[in-house]
Amino acid sequence: MVTRVVHSIDSAVGARIRERRTAIGMGLETLGAKIGLSGQTIRKLEYGSDQLPPSRLVALARALGIGVSFFFDPADWQAATDDRQVDERALDRLNAAE
Repeated sequence: MVTRVVHSIDSAVGARIRERRTAIGMGLETLGAKIGLSGQTIRKLEYGSDQLPPSRLVALARALGIGVSFFFDPADWQAATDDRQVDERALDRLNAAE
């Protein structure tokens, strides 16, 4: 079984989705229905365990009444770079083991 590593940027974006959704009093199911996803999938996005394609990010921003930039903080980019370096080292170890 392959386990996906949750990147800090996925978690940060997910936290902002949850922050905005709760700030406007919107439930998981309501948000999901607005963009064609289940409430369970929205929860997974909020916790960073599901990846968020750009098209869904735009749909979420519209459904939440905000711009896409709301989801990002410059500090997230450094964290994403750190995650990528960790992933590359892990891949190197896996490839060496084969």
